[in-house]
Amino acid sequence: MTTAVDVVVPCYNYGRYLRQCVLSILNQEGVEVRVLIIDDCSPDDTPQVAARLAVDDARVDCRRHPTNRGHITTYNEGLLEWARAKYSLLLSADDALAPGALRRAVALLEAHPDAGMVYGRAICTFDPSVEPVPAESGTRTDVLSTAQFLRLTCEVAGNVVPTPTAVVRTSVQQTLGGYRHDLPHSGDMEMWLRFARHGRIGVIDAVQGFYRVHATNMSYGYRGVHDLRARKDVLDCYFGAMGTRSPGSDPLHRLALKRLAQAACGRASVMLNDCGRSPGAEECLRFAEEIYPAIRWRPAGMIVRLKSITGIGASRAMTKLLRAGRRALRTRTSRRSSHPHDWLRTAWTAGVGVPAVD
Repeated sequence: MTTAVDVVVPCYNYGRYLRQCVLSILNQEGVEVRVLIIDDCSPDDTPQVAARLAVDDARVDCRRHPTNRGHITTYNEGLLEWARAKYSLLLSADDALAPGALRRAVALLEAHPDAGMVYGRAICTFDPSVEPVPAESGTRTDVLSTAQFLRLTCEVAGNVVPTPTAVVRTSVQQTLGGYRHDLPHSGDMEMWLRFARHGRIGVIDAVQGFYRVHATNMSYGYRGVHDLRARKDVLDCYFGAMGTRSPGSDPLHRLALKRLAQAACGRASVMLNDCGRSPGAEECLRFAEEIYPAIRWRPAGMIVRLKSITGIGASRAMTKLLRAGRRALRTRTSRRSSHPHDWLRTAWTAGVGVPAVD
């Protein structure tokens, strides 16, 4: 018997991408799919495109909001009220699935009943005229414990799960509840941590989906320090719910704050390189020092502060010196034993076998 998967496709003003997205779902083999399109009162041709898709294939159903309700309400409507298959996936109308993605995801979940969700790798495509083609990849899989997934998330201090690849057990999703309205720009990161606290997380070392990058992406204008603050909000919520007494009191929370501070310094450095002194760079640096004061005396913080004070040219010599010291430190710490899940570092530029935070 073929396993059923409901794919919720929220769409706002993405009519030009909707057909390709839906076809990538309908062409999935080895599973019984149902496509649930929710048009959040789009002003473009989304209603016409959705209606045509529904006429062409009985597996497609669609509904349209009379007024715009926002993405969080739309997500929750599809996942909590409409989805009823054993497994489900939230796929934005401007993204797409890789061939075989649902079959691979379902196979892993069927093999591991204690896993509540599974995810894989995603490719970003920048040219809207190009049809996504899956990259050659292996099919290595793993199942992470709560502790392993949390460590991975804190190591990168961000969302390690490409949302177009996250297939979940519908019953678990509806037990855990929907996306939070108070985390509009980082709700997916919080959701995956919620799943991890509930059970294990499956990982597939294969291209499972495609992000389409364009100027009207929902997160396109949410960059710089705003994105970092949204991530911090998720981490604070998670560790607060776990009962930590103060920010950074948990070692993993402190690790995540350190990584966020390093990321903020990196963004500030790029801004200073691009346009010299800028309010955005100063804001990133203040954020870094606010959440992890020790960054002031680390190479990342010292380099950025030096650039902001003296300008780029005068800081180059000091930058080389600090980087040489950092390379020496990395060489020393890299001799420590590897972790059995270090392959995730290569796949997602992240890892779980890292030295303790100083």
